[in-house]
Amino acid sequence: MTDIDEDSLRKTLTLERLLTVLCRAVVHRELSYKELRYFLECNVQTIHDEGSEKLEQLDGLCWCLLSEIDYGHRTEWSLMEELARALGMPPPPKTWANTVLVYAEYHPTP
Repeated sequence: MTDIDEDSLRKTLTLERLLTVLCRAVVHRELSYKELRYFLECNVQTIHDEGSEKLEQLDGLCWCLLSEIDYGHRTEWSLMEELARALGMPPPPKTWANTVLVYAEYHPTP
């Protein structure tokens, strides 16, 4: 195993790039929106201190979408679609699993 040079890693893995990767993972259903929220909660001050306009825009979009889920104005599926649009990605594929997800969001079991 090779040693990782922390300085070079910090130069290549910016907070903006990390948040973008996490948002892409949400779109691909590799990460839940709740895990994305946890990351954002843990890094509020760090994101603010970074001073990157792109980072702050993506952070703001994520918080807006998450609050819309909290208030019931958006589904997890529509969050994934909006993140994909904002990142210039194709929308998430419409599969049977996603259809069940959308149905479950509108028809929760007691």
